[in-house]
Amino acid sequence: MRRLGQRDGRETHAGLPQHLGARAGGELWLRSNGDRKLALTHLGAAMPKSGPIDTSFSWCQNRFCRDRFLELVMSTTVTTAKAAEIIGIGYEGLRSYLKRGLLGSSGVLPPLVSGISPAPDLTSIRSTWKRFGFTDLCLMRLAKQLIDLGLNFDQANSLVSREDLRPLFREQAEVTRAILICWPPHYDFMLFAHDELHLLPIRLAEAGDLAIVIKLGAIVIHTRRALDHLATID
Repeated sequence: MRRLGQRDGRETHAGLPQHLGARAGGELWLRSNGDRKLALTHLGAAMPKSGPIDTSFSWCQNRFCRDRFLELVMSTTVTTAKAAEIIGIGYEGLRSYLKRGLLGSSGVLPPLVSGISPAPDLTSIRSTWKRFGFTDLCLMRLAKQLIDLGLNFDQANSLVSREDLRPLFREQAEVTRAILICWPPHYDFMLFAHDELHLLPIRLAEAGDLAIVIKLGAIVIHTRRALDHLATID
């Protein structure tokens, strides 16, 4: 990432939207307008460099980029050991899952490559990370629950790696009322959120005599309480 210089003893980083700057730890401060290129690095949490990316006016209207940027700079992060504690799994177990590609490339801005260069494999990118944010903690907790309830790793991971699940687990958002159901033998699943919740009894009846029902809001509450507890003992 190209450095613009120093400001109050902190390095400034090229490419953030003109009203935002960043320093180590993900804190925000105001900065003047600069280049309109984005070079995001997860500040305070190990993330791959994702840029430069063109940040003309259309960038701020791209929901994926906007949501990912807010998640990066505003998320509380914890070490792998603390993440394992919050998720409810052993440290080595979590490391093993990460090496197998837990959460895949979901939530990761793909790097730009030339037309003649092969795209990098990001399926196990999180195995190189040292810290994890709120959304990833919630999704890894969900994966652990699904595996405990009978899904194998690949089945659970294909579900939690979906991009459309990530907005339900934002740290600053209200606790979601969404409910996830899945059923054997192939563990098809359905997600019910907001105005779709009234359809839940109908779909449960169609699923047969066995279905897994998970309240996603309970995962959010668990993760928040665990982070609050860690904050009091640190």
